[in-house]
Amino acid sequence: MLDGILGAVIALWLAGCAMRRRAPGVPWPLAACAGWLLVQGWGMMANAQASYDRVAFQFVPLKQLLPFAPGVVDRVDSIPVMLNDTAMLGALCFAADLARRAAWRTRLWWTVALNGIALMICGLGMKIAGVRITSALDPADNGWYSFAFYFYHANAGAFINLVLPAVAGLTALAFMRRDAAMQRALWMPGLLICISSAVAANSKGAMVISFGLLIALAVWFFRFNAAHGRLSLSRGQLFALLIGAIAVIGGMISIGWSGATSRWAEMVSPTHKEDSLAERLLLDQVCLRMMPDSGFWGFGPGNFKICFPHYVGSLADALAGIWYYAHDDYLQAIIEWGYVGALVLGVVFFGGIWTGWRRLQGEPLAEEDTVLLTVSLIALAGVGLHSLFDFPMQIASLQLYAAAYLGICWSSPAIAAPAAPSRRRRSSAASAAG
Repeated sequence: MLDGILGAVIALWLAGCAMRRRAPGVPWPLAACAGWLLVQGWGMMANAQASYDRVAFQFVPLKQLLPFAPGVVDRVDSIPVMLNDTAMLGALCFAADLARRAAWRTRLWWTVALNGIALMICGLGMKIAGVRITSALDPADNGWYSFAFYFYHANAGAFINLVLPAVAGLTALAFMRRDAAMQRALWMPGLLICISSAVAANSKGAMVISFGLLIALAVWFFRFNAAHGRLSLSRGQLFALLIGAIAVIGGMISIGWSGATSRWAEMVSPTHKEDSLAERLLLDQVCLRMMPDSGFWGFGPGNFKICFPHYVGSLADALAGIWYYAHDDYLQAIIEWGYVGALVLGVVFFGGIWTGWRRLQGEPLAEEDTVLLTVSLIALAGVGLHSLFDFPMQIASLQLYAAAYLGICWSSPAIAAPAAPSRRRRSSAASAAG
């Protein structure tokens, strides 16, 4: 459904560009990378090498259109993944075009923040009421660690970490402006909800990243305001921060603190049977076995799950069950897309971060754009770190939020610096004299 909605949006966007007789405002490196990934993915799917027999658990060779060219090892699993990847690449390019205009940058920012807060309110309410979602794969699983509509708590934590910087940035901007009392009343509680949700989601790795992001945002906030001579806070603002801190602590204790502490206790318990860190190291070991065979072009998008069991070998007992993801997005990208496709994906992700960082270090931006670009970079750094030990970039909703941030970063060179105040005063004086 999400891919269909995005497809309609992209079609309307391209139709609008055609009617206005203007090219989409997508930076050429991003457009080139997106085009390459679409050609590689759909080309390999059309040139499939085999079809996986899910009864006999073996690959059945197919007659290839181009026997000398690479192809996916199973077309069935590649189709939905390629449809999703196509939609997300289109959404990224669309976001890059939107973010060239100040009004749409603000709308993207507010949409990310408000939608995220709404979902976290839902998640906290479900925690309080004891409502859990169950797994479609195992209805007997009571979803003890689910949060909101994320069955896997680490995905919920990754979502929170994508939203938290956006909300924190809007909160900081509200405190920087004297005439933003209504915004402070909106975003300060929203930030408290994000912090409480980070604990209530019960994901150890996501929790660590959440507090790392908060520290980075706090350091940036104080440095930015000190550079502009605005470090002092009024009594009302200090009182609001104090009440907020008390509310956060109370919320964490009442909603998610017991669950969070039990998760950390499991990590150091000698009787804990499922050591997630050890499992991830074994997963990485199997992925390294797969990489020489995946080669330059990979097994094909979405084919990790099919190929993984054939490389487990002696680790079958330790890695029992069905593994849909590698719990390391970088290794899974190399296995599915090969060295070539993974390199292009790296350019899309890290190239966007580099572009946004360079623009932030260049000609001064308007205050709002500086804050937006900073929180976009911090959010992308958080999900990039999380991708080292989980699979946030395999989940469509998280891909969409990352695409919005990447679109802002890729389009940042087109964001003009504000007019100098002295120029405005001179032009006003000239007009009065005239």
